[in-house]
Amino acid sequence: MTLKPTCAYVVLFAAIFPASRASEQSLPNVYPFPNSSGLLATYNALNQPIDLTGPFFQSLGTNGRSCGSCHRPAQGWSLSAEELKARFEATQGLDPVFRTNDGSNCDHNIDSSTVGGRRQAYSLLINRGLIRIALSVPADAEFRVVGVVNPYGCGDPALLSVYRRPLPATNLRFLSALMWDGRESSPQTGTQKITFATNPADLLADLEHQAMDAVNGHAQSSVPLSAELRRAIVEFEVALSTAQVFDYRAGPLNAEGATGGPAALALQTTPAFFVGINDPLGGNPLSKAFTPAIFNLVDAWTNLNANRGDTDATVSHRASIARGQILFNSKSIDITAVAV
Repeated sequence: MTLKPTCAYVVLFAAIFPASRASEQSLPNVYPFPNSSGLLATYNALNQPIDLTGPFFQSLGTNGRSCGSCHRPAQGWSLSAEELKARFEATQGLDPVFRTNDGSNCDHNIDSSTVGGRRQAYSLLINRGLIRIALSVPADAEFRVVGVVNPYGCGDPALLSVYRRPLPATNLRFLSALMWDGRESSPQTGTQKITFATNPADLLADLEHQAMDAVNGHAQSSVPLSAELRRAIVEFEVALSTAQVFDYRAGPLNAEGATGGPAALALQTTPAFFVGINDPLGGNPLSKAFTPAIFNLVDAWTNLNANRGDTDATVSHRASIARGQILFNSKSIDITAVAV
């Protein structure tokens, strides 16, 4: 039997990293998970297996959920619709991620008593990987809501339902604000703005507050999350770096001098990275000028074709990735006719 390259790579990695190496207790460091283009992996900066039994994976509320319910290692520490569909079918929609407080399209006029009812009630979560977030209109808002058109039935003008996929609980050391709207780094939630002068203490404090809010809201906790548990969750998160490690066409992303993968990413800490780095508006705290050339992961692949020709498909794909990096670093995109 002749295997296509993609299948051959899957068989190869299955042999090197058999499923038995991963357990309910831990994941080997840099354990690879397949996705549509190759393999991704997570590097633990503690250089030890990733513990799957700590507070991050414990039910700390009242509805059975943990942080791990919505932050899955195989999905880059977020959610994917594909995995959620499988989870729904495997549990008939009874897995803790399927809860009406925010997993359903709306929290009223729904039927969660039958499999069919749950399939309809959680359709946005199943098909799009979206969690519903109910946000109150701020008292000092410079607008008012006069009407709501929501196809799922959430029409309360005082409590707006917005839908988003959970942000990855990895690569957190590079954040300059928490949450999609930055509210966990804002006086709005009693947290603080992340700045060059106060980082990383500000990030760690904001992450602890976010963990508390997540347990209170998503897990419906009836008691405040202790300082010890908040700290343990954050220490677990900030040690993680996640990236693609293997491409089905180009092979390992750290081959021939390239620096792809999570281990290399984990090294991008101060001074390689700092809050305000490469600020296009002149906010770089070190007063360094903005440069569009920000990626150099595959510099070593730039001249592969010139050196070795196009006969090797892997070489050709690596050279193509290098051309994409050059294009990303050099192509100017004019933004016009946008209101200020």
